[in-house]
Amino acid sequence: MNKFEGIAMLKQQFKQLKITTPPLKKVKRYKLKGCEDYRYSRGYQVAAKRALASRVDLLK
Repeated sequence: MNKFEGIAMLKQQFKQLKITTPPLKKVKRYKLKGCEDYRYSRGYQVAAKRALASRVDLLK
């Protein structure tokens, strides 16, 4: 088998996989990592602390 026959065989296998595998559910997912995650931002942390403090004051 030469290089081109191998490539043709791989193409056929991928085509078969594409046909047999079910499609994934189209769900919009956000992958947040480290600093990209808004919860690490200083502004978010301050706002969360203020919201928690006001909530505690309301419960008194």
